[in-house]
Amino acid sequence: MKSTPPTAHDAPPATTAWVESEAFHPLEDGVIFFSVEGAPRESCRTSTKPDGSLTFETTLEGRAIAVDRDELLLRVGPRVVAVRHLLPGAVSLAPLIGQELTVRVIQRYGDRGRATIDATLHDAEGRLLLWARDGRLPADPEGHGFALRLAVDGEAPRLVTQADALLVITAPGEGVVERGGVQHRLLVLRAAPSDVSFVLLRA
Repeated sequence: MKSTPPTAHDAPPATTAWVESEAFHPLEDGVIFFSVEGAPRESCRTSTKPDGSLTFETTLEGRAIAVDRDELLLRVGPRVVAVRHLLPGAVSLAPLIGQELTVRVIQRYGDRGRATIDATLHDAEGRLLLWARDGRLPADPEGHGFALRLAVDGEAPRLVTQADALLVITAPGEGVVERGGVQHRLLVLRAAPSDVSFVLLRA
């Protein structure tokens, strides 16, 4: 029987999503995915590039009113918009209930149909709370201040990130990286050429 998701009325105040390390099982979690249902038309944009790639981008500003295992509900003006997601089981978005958020979901499809999913959640002050990506390694301008590199030299693949300091994570794995004096938790599910999967959360 499906339980009733927590609502803004009974949620304690909090500032960010959180992660329970003991529940992080990257080999079981598999992939990261985001999609949006019920978004206003003016929140959606489609574009193409000369290389044939197609991009769908949705940007929402609203209040988080409910969270379920695979869904975040936003009150955007008069409507409720569902942000559906697949995230590692260790991650809970419940602490975001009641907050004003900016949610951006980008789905980019290359010429071979391989999708790259990129999703971010910012708070009302513009601070990055969550960044999730599944697909191609992001270029530096897409890295939100984090420079990501892939190291493959005969050992297990490693994701290398540079912000205030260097962090090397053997995939799958997790670690903490600091940017601007703020710690962020980085959970890496996969790291391979043209195929990474990770979620970064403000600690």
